[in-house]
Amino acid sequence: MNHEQLFHEMQVELSKMERAVHETDEAIAALSVVKTPGAHNAIVGGISMNLHGFYTGVERILSSIATHVDKNLPSGTKWHQDLLIQMSSSVERIRPLVLSADTLAELRAFLAFRHVVRNNYAHALDVEKVLEDASRLTSCFHHFAADCLAFQQSLTDASNSKA
Repeated sequence: MNHEQLFHEMQVELSKMERAVHETDEAIAALSVVKTPGAHNAIVGGISMNLHGFYTGVERILSSIATHVDKNLPSGTKWHQDLLIQMSSSVERIRPLVLSADTLAELRAFLAFRHVVRNNYAHALDVEKVLEDASRLTSCFHHFAADCLAFQQSLTDASNSKA
């Protein structure tokens, strides 16, 4: 896979993630007018799925970088955490770091939340925790997108200097 194809895939995924962020903001606003517990739980469940989808998009992008640039996708039971660690470090003569320390910290919280969502029904989720994580989604998305853009620029600059 060449860099242009990787960058295109990253942009497609970032667009999907941005939609999840927008829909989450709309769902949070809708909570203030919902009157029934069932509808409230359904909206919280939708928010939870958007948070899950957001983090899944993060992993798709990072996994693609690990596979096509690093040629080294982590495996094993802790591969999700290992992928974050791998992307927060540079690989000498291959690529700069992808994730800043701040973005790494934010993403770790979403990874932990995703595990909770996968193992619970919507009505069993801690609503305050869901809304707390949802309130950080926009910021995390912007940090992650900025890190992706900086990574792309670094690879482009490195390719141009070799040409």
